[in-house]
Amino acid sequence: MFTIGHTLKHHRGKLTPALPNSSSFFIPDLYKRDYNNKERLLLHDSHDSTLEINELENARPAGRVLVWASDVQLKLLFCSERLYMDGAFGTSPPNFDQVFIIMSILHGTSVPVVYALLPDRKAVTYIDSFNVLFGSAKLIIKKLAPLLIMTDFEP
Repeated sequence: MFTIGHTLKHHRGKLTPALPNSSSFFIPDLYKRDYNNKERLLLHDSHDSTLEINELENARPAGRVLVWASDVQLKLLFCSERLYMDGAFGTSPPNFDQVFIIMSILHGTSVPVVYALLPDRKAVTYIDSFNVLFGSAKLIIKKLAPLLIMTDFEP
């Protein structure tokens, strides 16, 4: 059994790109679109001017910010009265401090609507990330205005 698992892991590893050494890596189109290659998934990349949504001239985070959300996920986000947010620190890839997730409720079930890779836990980074979402709402004439946001804060 160990041999089969080891062999599968070895072959899967050959198909997976190597982890980058810095945050200034190229993202192939395969990771910018959905699995059918029909819809955009990568909403924002602070290192790619073609994916820059934040129009505000606020201070920018020092590191790279990546935000993924499909159009369907954004519509659910902008229609939601309740949002739940959480950052995962132990599972973040190298060169990023956290995976930040925003979830909405659909038919009584928590559904992830935004995934972001953030370089740090500074206020400027969170402000920049939310400005991306506010800018996305503006583009489709919607508002990000939930009645309740639940999150936890860790030191």
